[in-house]
Amino acid sequence: MLVVYGNQIKVYQRPGKRRTNPRQDIARAYAVIKSFKQELYHRFPTIQFMQVDTMDHFVDWIAQTHKNQAIARRLEAPMHVRRTPRVQTDARIAALAAIPGITETHARAMLEMFGSVPRLLRSKTTQKQLMEIPGIGRSKARLILSLRDQYEVNEDE
Repeated sequence: MLVVYGNQIKVYQRPGKRRTNPRQDIARAYAVIKSFKQELYHRFPTIQFMQVDTMDHFVDWIAQTHKNQAIARRLEAPMHVRRTPRVQTDARIAALAAIPGITETHARAMLEMFGSVPRLLRSKTTQKQLMEIPGIGRSKARLILSLRDQYEVNEDE
């Protein structure tokens, strides 16, 4: 970010040189500033340009920016809580992984063994069959099979 403060143009007159019209010099100086800004925006589009009137305004802007960043840091989740973006997975795996205690690895293993969610939830599936999957114990198997009561499963699948 490029911050410029002060907007008062003072024309420098060399001693001994013929005096020119100060209004023309000021107009020329504003034209130079305008062309500088345009060139800056054109050549460096990622640099932000800001102009403030006084140093006090600049200090106020810095203080407010610092305060906003401090608030944002307090509001964001700590590093150990942040989740890494997940790669899109199969909807069936995502549905099974939404069950408390079931990971994506467990869900993949269940789908490999049973082929589909309806086959997994059919009435012929036993708790013992589910417990054959590594990481699935008695309580997780019961939790998975309790989904039968909540959802109607077509036995033909």
